[in-house]
Amino acid sequence: MIKVGIIGDTHLSEQTPRSWKADYSVVTLNDLVTAVKMTDVSIILGDFFHRPVISEQYKLEVSRRLGELTTPVYTIWGNHDVEGLNLASADRTSLNLLHEFGVVKVLDKVITFDGVSFDVIEFKKNPAVPKHNKQEDGVLLGHFFFEEPSDPAFSISKDEVFNSGYKYVFLGHEHEPRPDIEGNGTVLVRQGALCRNSAHDYNLDRVPAISIVSCDNGKIVKVDRNVPIPTVPGESIFRADILRSPVKNTTTLLTSMTDLLDRFKQSDMGSNNVLTVKKALVELDTPTDVMVYLEDLYQRLGMEFK
Repeated sequence: MIKVGIIGDTHLSEQTPRSWKADYSVVTLNDLVTAVKMTDVSIILGDFFHRPVISEQYKLEVSRRLGELTTPVYTIWGNHDVEGLNLASADRTSLNLLHEFGVVKVLDKVITFDGVSFDVIEFKKNPAVPKHNKQEDGVLLGHFFFEEPSDPAFSISKDEVFNSGYKYVFLGHEHEPRPDIEGNGTVLVRQGALCRNSAHDYNLDRVPAISIVSCDNGKIVKVDRNVPIPTVPGESIFRADILRSPVKNTTTLLTSMTDLLDRFKQSDMGSNNVLTVKKALVELDTPTDVMVYLEDLYQRLGMEFK
């Protein structure tokens, strides 16, 4: 029997979010190594790195830590792993380099563990969701939203999930854990990210967890859900003021955005002193929770908040 660990988005990065007091690069890499050690083989649901290209120093550290493990590590492509949501840029990415050196293997086709097949939804706009028609049990992996009207091109529909024929469908991309949904013999799992790179309220006391799929002779014997990993608690990670005032999308944010638009209307666009979003928000004495929320949002989009 083989235990396959399914791990949510890791977003490994050498940059520490402003909402953290701990070292993000150390904590998150430690969490990944801990999670991998709990399984016989591990698969990450995309967004292995936070940016397509990372520093040589951090790339070497990730390679060193994972290279010390005896457990194979796989991942699928996520939107943060490539440039412009385009797999054509994959050859230029840090993740592809780790793949070429065998540190982490990027899955782009079906792989089998003890007779159970693990298939991948190709990362692209409006993907064709594969169907499982084999006698052996199957698991489907993807880095997509589920039924998300705001981003239909990177969202999988209910019909596609529950008519796929797979016993389990695991989706990365959504960081907040969601309840499992079952239909037509298929279980949809959106377990959330392994990382805690944003200061949203659901992250402050959350213990990152993984799923462990036990495979034996073509059958899924059991799936252990929400298996917590030993890690440092939120109070050791996030700043004290963030813990007191978790980031929420409140009317305060909407008010700040209105003030921001008014500030840009008043600015002299021809001035040499260029007004940036961050500078304008500081001038407006924007509340800390809103500043942190926006910085986290920019980071998740792979953009620099300046």
